[in-house]
Amino acid sequence: MLYNYQQQLYNIIHQSQSQQQQQQQQQQLLQEQQQQQQQQQQQQQQQQQQQQQQNHHYNQQYLQQVTPPASPPTSPTFNKQLQSSPSTSTYYFWAHTL
Repeated sequence: MLYNYQQQLYNIIHQSQSQQQQQQQQQQLLQEQQQQQQQQQQQQQQQQQQQQQQNHHYNQQYLQQVTPPASPPTSPTFNKQLQSSPSTSTYYFWAHTL
């Protein structure tokens, strides 16, 4: 009788210990998943920031290329730039109304 009681008590203790271990393992898994999600979110944010910076950079470059001077350039510095860089293929057209 006493043996049975001890056996039952041992079983109960053992079960509770194994349940605790399972809970701890589940908590660890959850924490790892949360960490992975956080890392993924951080990576996505970094990628978005890089993309925005690149877009801003390309937009600035494009605007510099596309926006012509307000009037036909006649300054000697502009002519020097044209002479010194023959590889540039930027052409500006000014419309004059009569």
